[in-house]
Amino acid sequence: MPIALTTRKLEAFALHATNDGAAADYKVLFEGIASVPPIERVLERAEKLIAIPELTTTGDQIAFTAYEGPLGTKPLIFNKSDAAERIGDLSAGEVLATKTH
Repeated sequence: MPIALTTRKLEAFALHATNDGAAADYKVLFEGIASVPPIERVLERAEKLIAIPELTTTGDQIAFTAYEGPLGTKPLIFNKSDAAERIGDLSAGEVLATKTH
């Protein structure tokens, strides 16, 4: 029986933010972002979507999940059972995305 797989990636970043030349208060920054409803943490720019639907702050630790993907993509799906292809239609608001934790 075939195993269903999805791709995800885990990345670590160094973030440096300033506010009027002084180091930003990251706890305040991320708590502010976390206070915004997830539906409003979606940005569409230059035919690309970036979203942060999950963001939690626990003490000095921040964890979030980000999605990114091109707008207007219709994935090509190949069926190995009958050697046929089809173009998939995404529903309104859906984007073929990569998920990063």
